[in-house]
Amino acid sequence: MKKRTLLLIAGLFSLALSVSAAQKPNVVVFFMDDLDFSGMGAGYDLMEFSSCERLAGGEPEFPVIVTPHTDKLVEQSLIFDQFFITSPVCSPSRFSLLTGKYASTAYNLKNDFLPGQTVHMLDWSPHVKLGQYTLPGMFKSAGYRTGIVGKLHCEDSYYAMSALYKKYTKENPLSPEASAELTAGYLNFVKEIKELYQCDYADRIYFDNAESGYFPRPLKAFNLDWCTEGALEFLETGKDEPFFLYFSVNYPHGVSGAGVHRFSEEARRKTPLGMLEQIPGVLPDIEVARQQIRDAGGNPNATDSLTMVDHALGAIETKLRETGNYENTIFIYLSDHQKLAKNNPHGATHVPFVIRWPAKFKKQWRSDALCANIDVLPTLAEIVGAKIPAQAKIDGQSFAPLLLGEKEFKGRDSVLLEINYARALIEGDYKYIEYFAPDKVRNAIASGKTEIYKKTKKERRVGWHGMRYYVERYYPNYFDPVQLVNLKKDPFEKVNLADNPEYQPTIKKMRAELLAEIERLKIEQKNWSKK
Repeated sequence: MKKRTLLLIAGLFSLALSVSAAQKPNVVVFFMDDLDFSGMGAGYDLMEFSSCERLAGGEPEFPVIVTPHTDKLVEQSLIFDQFFITSPVCSPSRFSLLTGKYASTAYNLKNDFLPGQTVHMLDWSPHVKLGQYTLPGMFKSAGYRTGIVGKLHCEDSYYAMSALYKKYTKENPLSPEASAELTAGYLNFVKEIKELYQCDYADRIYFDNAESGYFPRPLKAFNLDWCTEGALEFLETGKDEPFFLYFSVNYPHGVSGAGVHRFSEEARRKTPLGMLEQIPGVLPDIEVARQQIRDAGGNPNATDSLTMVDHALGAIETKLRETGNYENTIFIYLSDHQKLAKNNPHGATHVPFVIRWPAKFKKQWRSDALCANIDVLPTLAEIVGAKIPAQAKIDGQSFAPLLLGEKEFKGRDSVLLEINYARALIEGDYKYIEYFAPDKVRNAIASGKTEIYKKTKKERRVGWHGMRYYVERYYPNYFDPVQLVNLKKDPFEKVNLADNPEYQPTIKKMRAELLAEIERLKIEQKNWSKK
C-alpha cells in the first residue's frame, strides 16, 4: 500500500520529533470492549459517526451516559474522526494493536485452504508468537517499566487455560483440588505472559471473556475492582521511572448495563485465582453509580457498567496526579470495535479513539487523518525514540507528527480491513469490500442452510464466516460478494455502487490495490509461520 511522501521522509526528522530521554512521556492505554459511539458521553459529537445502534432506522436514541471522568478526558484530547480497527473482533483487534501488524500475518493461522478459499479465515484465532515484536516489548527496549492488566485473548496460552478451566466449568463450589490446579495453571499463565510481552508487571489478567468463556461458575465474572487495584499498584510502584500500562477492561462487552449482576458483592470478590476475602476499596458501590444515573434522568439498568468503568478511569487519573505523572502521561482511550455487526467489515471497524497529552496540548481538537490500530505502535515508538527492528515488519504507519503539532497531517492513504473471509480497503471517500469465502460457505448462503444450526431444527441463513450475527438487518447489501460504498455520502453503507458503470474505474483501481496487499500479507504469513 502507498505511503505519503511525508511518511517516507519522516525518518529525517526523527530526532526532532521524538522526545528527549529526560522528557520521555509515560503511556497508558485504556482499552474498552464492544464500545459504540453511543457509549461516549458529553464532548463527543456523536452525530458525525456511524454508530451501529442507529442503523435500524429512525432518529437516534442515545441513552443517558454518566461518565464525568471520560467526558473530561474527551474535552482535553485529540479526537480522531477516522480511526479504524483493522479486524473488528476481540482477538485480532488486540493482536494488531499489540503488534502493529495485520492479523492475517499471525503465525498460527491455518494455510490448508478449503476449495475456493483464497484468504485466511480470521476470527478469534490470531495469536502473538513468542519473540514477536510487541507494544510492551518496544517500551521495554526504550527503558520503560511495562505493565499489563485485564483482558488479553490473543496468546497461545489460551488453549491450555481453556482446557484447564473447562474441566471445572460446572463445578460449584470448587473443590480444594480444583482450586489448587486452577491457581497453579493461572500463575503459570501469568509467567508466560510476562515472557511473551517482556513485562515487568503482569497481573489481574484474563485469558478470555470472563462472563462468556470457560470460567467455572464460582469465578465467572470480570472483576473491575481487582483489575483497577492492580493498575494502581503498578502506577504507584513505578512512579519514579517512565512507564507503559496496558489496561484492558471486559466491558461493556455486549451490554452497557447489567451492573446489578456484574457488580454484586459476590461478583466483586470473584477472580481467576478464587474468591477474595474482601472487595478492593478502589471503586464505589454499584448503587452509587446507579444513583448518579438516576439523578441525570437516565436508566441505570441501561448504562451502569459504563459508569463503573468511568470510576475506574477516574481512579487511574487520580493516581497519576498523586504520583506527579499526570502532565507527562499520554493517555489513549479506544475500543476494540463497535458492538453490533462485529465480525464484519462494516461500521464496527470505526471506533472512538482519543489521546490526551497535557504536556503538549490542553484543549480538545480534532483530526480527520486516516489512522488505524496498527499505527499506534510505530507512533509511540517514534515519540519515545525507540528504533523498530527491520525484521519486525510493522504494517502500521506513524501519526506522531499529529501529536507533535502538525495539525494538517493527513495520515495514511488507505487502510486494509480483514475479518472472516472478507477483505476491504478504505481509500478517500470509498470503501471497497470483497468476500473470498470457500465454496462451502457460498453454497450454504445460496441454500439458506447451515450445518451450524442443524441442532436447532431451524433453517437460518449462514453468514460469510459461518454465522451471520443478523448483520443484514443493518447492512442490506451484506450478502453481496462485492461492494463499493461512498462513506462520505453514505456513512451507514446502505447503497452498493458495485454495479454502477460510473464507478467501475474506482472499483478496478481499489480491487487491484486490495489484491496486491492480500498477496503481500499471505507471503509474509507463510514466512513467519515457518520461523
